[in-house]
Amino acid sequence: MKKNFDERDKLYPVTKGNQLIQNSRYNLTLQQQKLVAYTISKIKPNQENFEWLDISVQDFNALCGKTGNPGSNDYVIFRDSIMGLSETFFLEELETDEDGNAKRDKNGNFIKKTTNVNWIDFELEERVNSKGEVVASRGRIKLNEKLNRHLIGLKGVYTSYSLQFILPMKSKFSIRLYEYIKSFSNYGNIIEIDLEDLKDVMLSENDGVRDPNKYKKYSDFKRRVLEDAISEINRYTDISVEILEEKVFKRNVYSIVFKIGMQVQVLDRDMKPIDLSQKEGEDMNADSPRLFRYSHGASMPAFRRELLDRVSVSFGEPNQEKMWAMIQNQYATLANRHTKDDVRIDGGNVHYIDIFNDMIKKGRFESFITRQVEKYTSRQFENILNEQNVYNKDAYIKGCIRNDVDSWESFMEKSEKIFYEKEISDINQVDLFKVPDIDEE
Repeated sequence: MKKNFDERDKLYPVTKGNQLIQNSRYNLTLQQQKLVAYTISKIKPNQENFEWLDISVQDFNALCGKTGNPGSNDYVIFRDSIMGLSETFFLEELETDEDGNAKRDKNGNFIKKTTNVNWIDFELEERVNSKGEVVASRGRIKLNEKLNRHLIGLKGVYTSYSLQFILPMKSKFSIRLYEYIKSFSNYGNIIEIDLEDLKDVMLSENDGVRDPNKYKKYSDFKRRVLEDAISEINRYTDISVEILEEKVFKRNVYSIVFKIGMQVQVLDRDMKPIDLSQKEGEDMNADSPRLFRYSHGASMPAFRRELLDRVSVSFGEPNQEKMWAMIQNQYATLANRHTKDDVRIDGGNVHYIDIFNDMIKKGRFESFITRQVEKYTSRQFENILNEQNVYNKDAYIKGCIRNDVDSWESFMEKSEKIFYEKEISDINQVDLFKVPDIDEE
């Protein structure tokens, strides 16, 4: 059967309601988690109901990073993975209104309900030879309609990421921890999680029950579950995770404080991270392949190609990807910009190309891009545009992008104050969002 899964599928966003991530208890294999994420990524933006998805063992193997012709064991894993996803798992849900806000009773308590639901419905077709061996297998799967409110038309809090971030992972705990911690990132960059709650999320079976003796010692849980998961999250995804503090009572750890950072992750076609930062002791001179040459600014398309060669960023959310496309065009405009004060070499704008190269030399180019995307897709910036009655928003944003590039070190200092030190409630009070007057070109 011809493969349907290809390189483009890796860039699709996986979007889940936070209740589904935080309040569910299940035990899925690494392959099953990737299959669920892939199925969710195929949901179309304006879709109202789940649709059937055709998948072959070849698709399944490609999704799980396995190459070559499928063997007999691959058919078994494919069948068991699909059939296992039809088993029910534990989900505790909050009752919500039409806008996605949690309902409360007359005493102010949240209204909860507990249910068991399966991930998918499926149809499976296998061909068996005379020896009883499976020689071909394909299936049709569809997400269970009970999950609709957690995956379609989301109005409350939800988490979205690019499928490519989880595909290289080798530990089933990595995907679960990544989604769980990322779902709290809207609350700030420092989060505290009760150890028993975290064990429930990471170690429970599909019925919501956890063996209390499994990794009972915190040292075992940290070594066997957390350390590898954190390492893979930091290596492959758009966030970084660090254990800041392990809180202890009577010599026992009872909660963990995590620090969450944002990072631009660049993966090659084999889903391996590309390191574009300056190596220690490396001479970053004018001939370095990481730097822009002035002649590359001779045309906007040429500079944009060079930019994408260096920073192949996928943010996972449509509004952020749209903003990243605008930023690319504005960078290319700046690299080719001609004003009376500009000095140009072979068509390239020395001033702006030097600024971009300065960021690269200092290992800040990727993080600068991330901060700009975060800023211009934030609710706070949208509020500023509305308050100032900006008529041509695109032109205004382009002017702001140029202003940030001109004073990029100051911009980074202010943005890190927001994303790494400030509480979310204070974010609109920080100077980063106080944009100077910009001529709308």
